[in-house]
Amino acid sequence: MNKINTFLSCLFCHRVPQSIDIRNTSEIKAICCLAFGFKKDNSSTISNLALAKYLLEVHSYNPLASLIAQIECAQAAEEISVKKIWLQQVISQDQSGGNYLDTYEVLRQTAVFCKQEKISKILLIAHPAHLWRSYLVAKKLGLDPVCLKTTAIPYDRKSAQWWTRKISLFYVREILSRLYYFFSGKI
Repeated sequence: MNKINTFLSCLFCHRVPQSIDIRNTSEIKAICCLAFGFKKDNSSTISNLALAKYLLEVHSYNPLASLIAQIECAQAAEEISVKKIWLQQVISQDQSGGNYLDTYEVLRQTAVFCKQEKISKILLIAHPAHLWRSYLVAKKLGLDPVCLKTTAIPYDRKSAQWWTRKISLFYVREILSRLYYFFSGKI
């Protein structure tokens, strides 16, 4: 994607170029689940519970893939799983010196893990509205991402992050985030 197309996509694009069905994940070597909001009382948002459900379902089709999850998705997966799942990497804090764990930092840590394990092809699980930016960040970090077709993942009106409470709030912030990522070279 050239710079002008990427810039225009920041404003208008909402579909990811590569998405696969949950049953077609056998060739994937790592699965990364990105959180969507959190609650101050540390209980899971309905968004993260839905994402964790996808993570567990993909894992049932591909039990040998390395599982990587942002802490909120890891906690949600533990809440709803009937059996213990082994996450190879739980990403819970910014290691680059910042105090906010953003999409770039989650995927940067994922890329470090994948490079150590000699994994390039990964499956991204994220809220559908969050997938486009996640996909481009993963590509920029040298990964070969494919996105899971996630549907019916709700927004959570009780999320501590105001932008993950409803679609109209999310897209305002998402466009600004995309532009920030574009101009800072993260996508």
